[in-house]
Amino acid sequence: RKDISSEKQKVLDLSQNKLKSERDNLQKNVDSLNNVALKLIQNISEKDKELINEKEYTKKTAILEKNNGKIEILSIIGNFYKNQVFDDLIKTTNKESIIRDMKILSDNPEVKLILDDLQIYFNAQQLLYEKFDNNQIKKAQNQLSQIKRQSKLLEALKDNLDYYLDFKNALNVAINKIINLDKKISAGADADAKKMKFKDVLAELVDYMYNYYDYPKYPYLSDIVLEAIKLKQSNPDADLTDLLLKL
Repeated sequence: RKDISSEKQKVLDLSQNKLKSERDNLQKNVDSLNNVALKLIQNISEKDKELINEKEYTKKTAILEKNNGKIEILSIIGNFYKNQVFDDLIKTTNKESIIRDMKILSDNPEVKLILDDLQIYFNAQQLLYEKFDNNQIKKAQNQLSQIKRQSKLLEALKDNLDYYLDFKNALNVAINKIINLDKKISAGADADAKKMKFKDVLAELVDYMYNYYDYPKYPYLSDIVLEAIKLKQSNPDADLTDLLLKL
């Protein structure tokens, strides 16, 4: 019995040792798998970081390239204004383009001064396209006098504003003469009478255009002259009183 019990114990011990060995091996395998999994997770995390960094780099590079391109364009536009004489700038720009460029070049002090002067010029020029306004004319004349640049066009604009009232008053006189003529003569429906009256009307307007030959420099006034001719050509008896109100 003692021998049997001893053998049983040996078998039991062997079984336990084997289980312990297998358990230890299994644990090692589990630990090894855990390490592999951890490394995989770390690798994935590193790859994610690389992707994120790559995207950020690409984004920043694109922004930088865009900004560099913008800076280059602004430099080209700025040099356009700095490298031309004032008269050439007047000829190659307009009120709208100046307003646009002021928005993008406001941080350039030297260019801003040029743009400010051009804006003053174009605002003053616009008054020649509008009904005579003495207050606005004086304001524009004062602003133009502050521009310290060599410019034939600038000096010409100053002259045009100075004489606007004279041209306007002379046209007023011419139209009043035609209105007085209307009071004296009515062409009616007679074709010959219409021709004769239109000839007399046209003589008054031609006299104005001859004596004030620079009147086309005043688009607002030249439009009124053209309107008077069209009205009288269509009907020599047409009333021009409304045109006086425009002056």
